[in-house]
Order: sequence, then structure tokens, then C-alpha cells
Amino acid sequence: MCSGVQAVFQITPLGVEEWAAVLKLSIPVILIDEVLKFIARKFTDGKRHCTYLLLYLSNSNQIRAK
Repeated sequence: MCSGVQAVFQITPLGVEEWAAVLKLSIPVILIDEVLKFIARKFTDGKRHCTYLLLYLSNSNQIRAK
């Protein structure tokens, strides 16, 4: 990166601790997002509503209760 841009925006390289903080905050978000996308593809067939998912969850809870 150009040193002029670094000076204007006061950009400095991240250290190991900063990268660890970035990963600690971003990995759970990415995992949750991927799980939600998987559930949306599996249960809604691309539709915008989650009726199938709600029915599935309610049926599985009833089965466990027996």
C-alpha cells in the first residue's frame, strides 16, 4: 500500500492479538450464517418463508416428548 494512503487514513498493520480478536468475532458469525443458509436451502426450497422449518421443528419436539 502507498505510504501516502497510510498517512492519510492512519493505517497500521494488525498484530497477532488484533488478528486473534478479528477471528474470534468473525468465525462464529460466519458459522451461524452458513448454518442458516443450509437450513434455508434444506427446508424452504428457496422460498422466503420458514413454514417447513417450523413444522419440522414442532414435529421433532412432539416426537421427543413421547
